[in-house]
Amino acid sequence: MRHQLLLYKNNKKNTAISLSRTQNVLTLCGILLGLLSCSNNYEGNPNATVHIKKEEGHYVLHKNGVPFYIQGASGNSHFDELHKIGGNTIRVYDTTGLKNTLDRAQISQLAVIVDLPLPRFTPQSHFYRNKQNIEQLLDTYEKLIIRHASHPALLAWNLGNEVNYPIHPKYDYFYTVFNDLLALIHKRDPNHPVSTSLSISMLRRKIFSLRWHSPDLDFVSLNVFGKLKEAQQELSSISWFWDGPYLLSEWGINGPWETRYTSWQAPIESTSTKKAEHLKDRYLKYIKKKAPNSLGNLVFYWGQKQERTHTWFSLFDKKGYRTQQTQELQKLWSKQPIKNIAPQINYMLLDQKGALDNCLFAPGVLKQAQIFLNDPVNNSLKIHWELLPENWGYNLGDPQYQPPVLNNFNKQQNKTDLIFETPKKEGAYRLFAHIYDNHGNVASANTPFYVLKSAHD
Repeated sequence: MRHQLLLYKNNKKNTAISLSRTQNVLTLCGILLGLLSCSNNYEGNPNATVHIKKEEGHYVLHKNGVPFYIQGASGNSHFDELHKIGGNTIRVYDTTGLKNTLDRAQISQLAVIVDLPLPRFTPQSHFYRNKQNIEQLLDTYEKLIIRHASHPALLAWNLGNEVNYPIHPKYDYFYTVFNDLLALIHKRDPNHPVSTSLSISMLRRKIFSLRWHSPDLDFVSLNVFGKLKEAQQELSSISWFWDGPYLLSEWGINGPWETRYTSWQAPIESTSTKKAEHLKDRYLKYIKKKAPNSLGNLVFYWGQKQERTHTWFSLFDKKGYRTQQTQELQKLWSKQPIKNIAPQINYMLLDQKGALDNCLFAPGVLKQAQIFLNDPVNNSLKIHWELLPENWGYNLGDPQYQPPVLNNFNKQQNKTDLIFETPKKEGAYRLFAHIYDNHGNVASANTPFYVLKSAHD
């Protein structure tokens, strides 16, 4: 009898689970049917200054009545350089001094995609539930859009960069705010399309949620970095319910989250030469042949940016020197020959070890660093060494700041070699080598190491 009762309870439980799953499936089917019944047409007003048009079954961006394929960069500087190597668009990440930015871009013959920053969404955040916050945000952006909507350099608005667009219906309050902002932009500026940038993680769910909750977005922007192949595979797999226009809003080398690490979890950065090779390879494999519905691509980062290190994504250094990556882009975009090739690095060693060897040193001892170049006998090259603590102590998505450069570590320098003293304080560090030529070019490499005190110190 007890066995029969247990069997009955288990069957009842399994039946409830089965019914629950059936209800979920029916709900999902209802949503999908609703989605598929919605218009999947992203064509804009043909009289708008910038609009999307469907041609031969694919979406194409038009600017002033002419097809416009976005080819450029995301960043904040060197507008003239971008135009000279074949770029036509710059994406800027904030609205600070926007009038000046748009004017400079117009002079440099660049179109501008303007980010409208939004606070990052989290279930714990109360920003999107605060009426005063939302009213202030709407008022600020309404005034800004009215002020700049007619600027000839403006190409599009980007509402939020990796804002963490949620995928659960219980966050209706966020969708309401997002859609109110979207409607405001369309109302005050009907001449320019609006997008939002998504990271590649959980892309299917994000696009599904966007399509369902914010169908008035004009196109989707994707920050893919080193995952171009994966992005294309994801888009192909969801084409049965979404095949809309998209922009590769950030692509390039692997980010610090996509690379190998030391034993103390310091990401290992490629040399500038290896980064240039990655850019070339990814462009030729995944971008050169324009994918259907792709509105274009923006390489990351046009300027100098601190993100884990001050060299990781930066296509220029603080002095404005160009990296080999910019020269590679010039060859890919414009087919222009390179007159003065940037310095090229083979590899870097610390105490005869590479980064993957996990360089562990005692404090206050002398060690040798070596940089190996393709042209080590070129007397015009100058090497500048920097020693910095590892960049810890920041939250994902927050602004990062370069740690202070350490002094008095350089004991002897001879061409491509350096004798340096390890710091006396225990912890993680990086030694950087910057190689400059006389033509405005720079190459860089760095190796992380850890200073570990012995038990007797």
